[in-house]
Amino acid sequence: MNKTKKTSTKTTAKILFYTIKIVLIAAMISIAVPIASNGYYGRTEKGLLVENYNIADENGNIPSDENGNFYLTVIGYQGSGLNVTIPEEIEGYKVRYIKEAAFSCNEKIMKIIVPSSVKVIEKDAFSYCINLLTVVLPQGLEEIPVNAFKGCTLLRNVVIPETVKTIGDFAFSDCSLLADLKIPKSVEFIGHDAFTACERIVLDCSENAYAKEYSVKYNVISEKDKHPNYPVYKTLSITIVLGIAVFSGDFIIRRLIRNRRNKRGVVKTEKGEVL
Repeated sequence: MNKTKKTSTKTTAKILFYTIKIVLIAAMISIAVPIASNGYYGRTEKGLLVENYNIADENGNIPSDENGNFYLTVIGYQGSGLNVTIPEEIEGYKVRYIKEAAFSCNEKIMKIIVPSSVKVIEKDAFSYCINLLTVVLPQGLEEIPVNAFKGCTLLRNVVIPETVKTIGDFAFSDCSLLADLKIPKSVEFIGHDAFTACERIVLDCSENAYAKEYSVKYNVISEKDKHPNYPVYKTLSITIVLGIAVFSGDFIIRRLIRNRRNKRGVVKTEKGEVL
């Protein structure tokens, strides 16, 4: 009987010990990474999914506006529109964040305008938007994150704001149609393979010595850097290509005319002269 009581007491003690341990761990996590929400979650008329779910900064403070309202985060898109303009404010809440993979793999969107209120874009936010052509990013943005536009194969028009300090790993990788891209002097770090598989990329590093070194190191040198007389070189290249095309077209047309004349019974001498 005593043995049974001792076993039962030990079991109860163990359960109590692990329960307290779990509670303490949960409390430590909540203190280390406080999360706040004052209940707003919704879908806008144009299909943006948003919530005011905010994680504290490095000082443990929950960001909020001058009225004490938490900022909104764009977490997804369920609209049918091809052109998406994210508003600065929704029902009194300012839009400040774009969550990880918020627009990722969307096959409809062709243009996205991000407002000046947005200060943070998380990784993969626009990755693999295969029909995305144009992106407007706001001044005040300090980072283009990892995989931000990875796999946006039709992306052609994007301007890096002059406030951006970091371009993350693979940020523009596989953007095969992206051509002219200016790296502003504010950029201090570019991650590895940021422009890999960008077959037409032309980087303008004229204002940024670091970007120039990066382009040389990773062989992403723009044609402007390779050819001092770039406009002349480009014009000459186009002229040569057009000349070859015209010559080839003329040759094919002449060949077709000759074949057609031969089929009509044109008599030729042994030397090929038409009688």
